Amino acid sequence: MDPLNKTYYWSKLLNMLVVLPFFILAILFFNKKRVDKIINEYDNKKSVFSPINWIFFIALTIMPLATIIVLLRK
Repeated sequence: MDPLNKTYYWSKLLNMLVVLPFFILAILFFNKKRVDKIINEYDNKKSVFSPINWIFFIALTIMPLATIIVLLRK
């Protein structure tokens, strides 16, 4: 038996220690001032949902997944 997974509580504690720094970084990155600036910048723009932006979004979401699948096949 793995010594790090003796109990359910210990497993959850280790998971929280891994996730907590990323959670804190996300909160610091998306602070209220930054979010307000982004909202004001894109509030009345009609070109936000343009086909170019959709292609860019899909490429950023699908390409890493496809890359992972290709790398795991080998």
